[in-house]
Amino acid sequence: MNSIFFPLKMVLELMQDANLPGPRRMTYHDESPVPALHWAKDQGTYLMSNREASTLPPVYALGHDPSDSNSLGWYHRTSLICGGDDFVETIPLEDLRDLLPKTHQGFFEIKVEHEEFRFGFTFKPSYHSSRIL
Repeated sequence: MNSIFFPLKMVLELMQDANLPGPRRMTYHDESPVPALHWAKDQGTYLMSNREASTLPPVYALGHDPSDSNSLGWYHRTSLICGGDDFVETIPLEDLRDLLPKTHQGFFEIKVEHEEFRFGFTFKPSYHSSRIL
């Protein structure tokens, strides 16, 4: 199992944006649009609001941003953890609300294993001390 980490403060901003009213971007498997984050893998891996009118940029996982000079090797690292194919997964906000930490410090963590993933929050990017759903 591998984990990727996103700065929590930026993820909370995406969640606030996704919760605003308005039309939603839908993926091929969404049946009805609900406020959600989209987790995507193409050029790196990132989270974004599913609200169509969102002006917030995507939030890249640490070490997986192709525009960041500190993320050298992002393509290999992203492919090893997320696989070679591009994808978009929907993470409904209702699935995250009960897990929200009381602080804005820390990281949103996605644990990836074969064809499934789990998510939660942690205070430091490691494989320990995570609250995972």
